[in-house]
Amino acid sequence: MPTIITRGAASARGYGFSQASSGAGSLQTVTFTSSGTWVAPAGVTNLVAVIGRGGDSTSDYIGGASAASAGVSNAGSGSGANTLPISASAVADQPNIVAGLLNSGYTGSPLSTNSRTFVFYPNNTFSFSDSGGGPYPFIPVNGTWSVSGSASSSSLGYGDSAYYVAVGDAYLPGSAGGTTTAFGYSFPGASQVGSYPNATGQSASSVTYTNVAVTPSNSYSISVASGGSVVIQYYA
Repeated sequence: MPTIITRGAASARGYGFSQASSGAGSLQTVTFTSSGTWVAPAGVTNLVAVIGRGGDSTSDYIGGASAASAGVSNAGSGSGANTLPISASAVADQPNIVAGLLNSGYTGSPLSTNSRTFVFYPNNTFSFSDSGGGPYPFIPVNGTWSVSGSASSSSLGYGDSAYYVAVGDAYLPGSAGGTTTAFGYSFPGASQVGSYPNATGQSASSVTYTNVAVTPSNSYSISVASGGSVVIQYYA
């Protein structure tokens, strides 16, 4: 919900705006910190000011990440080229290889976003397929990578389950601030300064538009970026 503040003529002068006449009413201030709709009051055809800001940008940071995974699914019919059982460690092989490579600082092809799916069939056979692949998109933190997951048995047959994934820390990118929009105007978010993995976040600047025409009783959509705001000022 927007915040509404009413100020008299003396307070209005403190904002740097002057009343058109003694009958112009009091300065109204409506603040949006989230998206919503503003309806122009009866008799209001002009906004003294619309003050908006987009969202702040965020810095690059070290955070938890994941890479290669491997899992088992059971099919109701069909047949594979390989014979069950298979060891749980064999299912976890791909994530283990990738975790070791990322711990050494290697991020090149073909490794890290690869996912391996094992399909078990009722006739005690299985097949497997890979998807994804390619270089790891982030800089890993050496020595933090391991394999997380579990299996229903150390020796897997039809009806069993297993899932493993390589997890660890990586330098993850921050983001630019989002854009706020109101009354046909855009209020840009802040950009990052620097480059990955050392880009830093910045605060968005406010932008002011004055003498904005509106139509009484019309609804106006206010789209506020995360961390942004829109301030509407008018006399009523």
